[in-house]
Amino acid sequence: MVAYKDELGFGIAHEPEKFIADLAAFEPAWRAALWALALMPPHTYREFLGKGLPMRLVGQDTCRTIVAKP
Repeated sequence: MVAYKDELGFGIAHEPEKFIADLAAFEPAWRAALWALALMPPHTYREFLGKGLPMRLVGQDTCRTIVAKP
């Protein structure tokens, strides 16, 4: 999870190392991961593609984009 706590606060409190505070912290975490999935708005996907983040498009609609690594 990136920058979203709300009902996930209990789990984040117990495993804070799995929480990513913002999109800037997401980039190095994504690059370091051997395998990962992410759900994001299409504009965020386009932004990350422009930055050269390695992503494979899994699915997309007008509101959401799902990507995988590798």
